[in-house]
Amino acid sequence: MGERSETGRYSKPPILEAVVELRFSDSVPAARVKHAGERIASRYANQNEQTQLEATTNFETQSADFKVVDWMRQHTSSDLTELLSISSLNVAWAKRAPYEGWEAFLSRIKLEIGPVLKALQHPSFKRIGLRYINRIDVPYGDDGLTRYEDFINYKIEAGPFLEPSTGYNWLIRSYRAEEDLHVTLQSAVVIPEIPGTGAFTFDIDVAAETDIPKDIDALLSRLESMRLLKNQIFEAGITERAREMYK
Repeated sequence: MGERSETGRYSKPPILEAVVELRFSDSVPAARVKHAGERIASRYANQNEQTQLEATTNFETQSADFKVVDWMRQHTSSDLTELLSISSLNVAWAKRAPYEGWEAFLSRIKLEIGPVLKALQHPSFKRIGLRYINRIDVPYGDDGLTRYEDFINYKIEAGPFLEPSTGYNWLIRSYRAEEDLHVTLQSAVVIPEIPGTGAFTFDIDVAAETDIPKDIDALLSRLESMRLLKNQIFEAGITERAREMYK
């Protein structure tokens, strides 16, 4: 089962990781983060706690002051493909490959979002994000090169002087006024994992930063509209040659 798109369902989606993030307007006390983690811990095989410190150094007195800026609980499944991170600044769900589809991912979020937000005492949000990191593995051509332009329609041209290049890394930002959503696209050459192939990422991040509801049903509905835009961006962004690889 793959990710549903405007053109159907892919049997072999190139998704490395899917992430849903809720970013808080104000920092949440560590005690609430701990309580939220305890409410959900039984659903995951592993959990650990992490503290992020900020250091201020005084060279005259040769001393340093440390301040806790974030406190996080991370939960993972036994195979490490499912992740829930709860911190003072955000809560995020992730699904790593293999990706079984949006319905399976969303069902986990629906089961956990209520207890988590209740334990956090229903914070307000300044951003909700939906991010899909895709990895496209392609065979080398007869000339020993791979051309990402044959698989991704979005591109930044370096010009003939630097061609053929040995790698690239680009980022495109856009604001969709009709949907009031911010989009960030990234792509880069990465080290191939399959012999005889080249590999590059296609990273799509869609975010809402205004009028974010606190009601869970309305929040999930907003997330669904973000997913629709993500799918449209993906379908517009890959070529027919790439699409054939994932049917």
